[in-house]
Amino acid sequence: MVAQRARRRGRATILDVARAAGVTPSTVSKALNAGQGSADVRARVAAAAARLDYRPDQRARGLRRAESRSIGVLVPDLANPVFLPFLRGVESLAQERGYVVLIADGQRSGAVQREAVTRLFDQGVDGLVLGGPFEPDLFDRFLEHGVPVAPLVLDARGRRVRHWEAGEAGATGEMADRLLALGHRRFAFVGVPTPRGSSTRAYRRSRLGVLRARVEAHGGQVAVARVDPTRGFADGRRELRAFLAESEPTAAICGSHVLVPWTLVALRDARLRVPRDVSVVAYGDSDWALAYGTELSVVTRDLAREGRELASNLLDELAGEARAAPVGVVSHYIERGSCAAVPTTRVGRFSS
Repeated sequence: MVAQRARRRGRATILDVARAAGVTPSTVSKALNAGQGSADVRARVAAAAARLDYRPDQRARGLRRAESRSIGVLVPDLANPVFLPFLRGVESLAQERGYVVLIADGQRSGAVQREAVTRLFDQGVDGLVLGGPFEPDLFDRFLEHGVPVAPLVLDARGRRVRHWEAGEAGATGEMADRLLALGHRRFAFVGVPTPRGSSTRAYRRSRLGVLRARVEAHGGQVAVARVDPTRGFADGRRELRAFLAESEPTAAICGSHVLVPWTLVALRDARLRVPRDVSVVAYGDSDWALAYGTELSVVTRDLAREGRELASNLLDELAGEARAAPVGVVSHYIERGSCAAVPTTRVGRFSS
């Protein structure tokens, strides 16, 4: 099947060989170029390469032969404070191993992300760590030239997104069940748009999708607002206020930590108090979540640990060692003062 797909596409790539041999692209590169790996692995890789008539790109091999002792990190949006612990986790582990970290900000734009990935590849980073889900084809050039990517990706078409989805689904369900138990049936989900230039349909399915399924199963409703932070605070504030006036939720879920200030200000404009009139939950945790007048309930995870583990997995592979067990995303729901039972009457009101 792999050979048939490769023939249909034309020239076989190192990714095709990796799939056929059941190893990572970097393992293929080491086996073919440096004779590294066990006898069994080298034999499987050689057989797959012969079967697919694989011919290495000699020019690319020459360009990437030298080790840079650097790794790249791509995050979706540096404006979101929740990524800071992740970056510190990657940086601390890399420093211990003698590597330099180059950080790229995706700026929630498909075009910017593509340029950033191309720049990291051209700068010769030895590997790449991902801080979130991105377009499936962004990293084909890395994989096709045996440059490892963490989390581990052999099936480049989609597995990365599921890595994050599966990790958040449980905590999202726990949060939804808790709010439903408190009597909430009218929910507002405030999220950012799909990144500009993106064709990926799977962004944040585990957030809105799981929330909607749980709420609707109990006869509730989820209204959705997409607010673009790049348009400016004043516009977003007006949009959110109008959205809240129309949807009249008793629970508001911030799908991005960036939108927490926007949502809280819009609620204040609407004379709605947290949590007496509206309960609020945010995705991602930060010091700011504890600094608001009412400490925010959150769906969160240990991003510093994730960053260290992903960097460790990547650098283990670069050192020729077997990767540890795949790093899993484990999210938790933490309830704080911003959630309460559904109000029987709403004191606040929307005014012109």
